[in-house]
Amino acid sequence: MTLKLLSLIICTLFLIQCKTESSSNSKDKEAIINVDDSGKITVRSNGYKFQTKEAEKLNSLAIKKVKSNKAEEALEYLMKAKELEPDNPVIVSNIGLVYQRQLKFDKAVESMKKAIALSDSTYLPATVNLANIYLDKRQFLESKKHSEWALLKIDDLPTKGGIYLNLILADVHLNNCKEALAHLEHLKEIVKITGQNQFLKAGEKEAENCKLALRFLENRH
Repeated sequence: MTLKLLSLIICTLFLIQCKTESSSNSKDKEAIINVDDSGKITVRSNGYKFQTKEAEKLNSLAIKKVKSNKAEEALEYLMKAKELEPDNPVIVSNIGLVYQRQLKFDKAVESMKKAIALSDSTYLPATVNLANIYLDKRQFLESKKHSEWALLKIDDLPTKGGIYLNLILADVHLNNCKEALAHLEHLKEIVKITGQNQFLKAGEKEAENCKLALRFLENRH
């Protein structure tokens, strides 16, 4: 499995939309899209508020376009949503994710940094997404730094699974084998609860070279 494909899996996990509620005063919901081993797309909810129903609707339409691999159309919807709510970190973060899918990594980084700034660093998916984009850019130290910061702030186990996979990828490429293997053990414990088998398979595959390297060094001594 290539670094690009792994990045796409993690990117998919953190793509956000909002669920429409009947009351304008109700609490809107984030929906994090996940892809299982068979390719089935599922959605689970957290909490976040949109200010307008129209922006929320446009954001939801963008999600559908992304699921249909129509990134350019998704971006059009998100840009319209951003016109309505320019300071909404969810919309700005989602724009960054579409740029990431289009391999426009510099624009993706810019969007994620803006989402983080807009939320005063409280919209944590943007930080995780930024770490993931830095993996695509092969800036592994930057990816590791943002992943470690997010790990301290996030309690959600499926999200932590994605962060640990980010850390494994970064540390393997930084030749931090012991740290990569330690992250793999944490990921194994999370997967027992969350069932994120695709994350575990990817992490084990990436960490295999580290295991071989450590065995070689141990045998030399």
